[in-house]
Amino acid sequence: MKLSFLLIPLAFLSCKTVKDSAITNDINKDTITSLNKEQIHNVEISINTREPYCGGAYPREDQLNKHSVGIFSYRLINTTNNDTSTVKSDSLGIIYLNLKNGSYEIRELYKDMSFTQFQEKNQPKVNQALLGLDPDCYKKWWSENLLKFEIEASSTINKYEATIAKRCHTGKNPCITFTGILPN
Repeated sequence: MKLSFLLIPLAFLSCKTVKDSAITNDINKDTITSLNKEQIHNVEISINTREPYCGGAYPREDQLNKHSVGIFSYRLINTTNNDTSTVKSDSLGIIYLNLKNGSYEIRELYKDMSFTQFQEKNQPKVNQALLGLDPDCYKKWWSENLLKFEIEASSTINKYEATIAKRCHTGKNPCITFTGILPN
């Protein structure tokens, strides 16, 4: 019984310490863990993927507007001072952050390579009924970031949304064209 009186205050103190250390994100760190919704934050970024319907039969309404979310990592770029870090979304595809004032961008991690490597890695495979030879398209895709936003002094939460659009048979690569037979 006496031991429980000692453990209860200790439990409250340890929770407070963990919470206080987790609510501040230092943009200079390489990896930033997304905060919980309940923690103090000034940015909410929702990222989802639009999944196209690729079947042959006429789709139901729920098949036309299908979006998926999940736990993914992204590159957070502070364009004010060129610092970068990695952020991770929660299971709902939301990133909660506490950022300083400045300009920021979100970039997919699979684009973190030279343009030549990116173009080679994203070419269609042989015998896949896909065409993709336009280097300008690859350059544009590689250089575009998923989201750009600014944080200014404010007491409100800044909410941003981004959607990654996939296409039938080519996925998220906008530079290739499917040349195969489509389902009836």
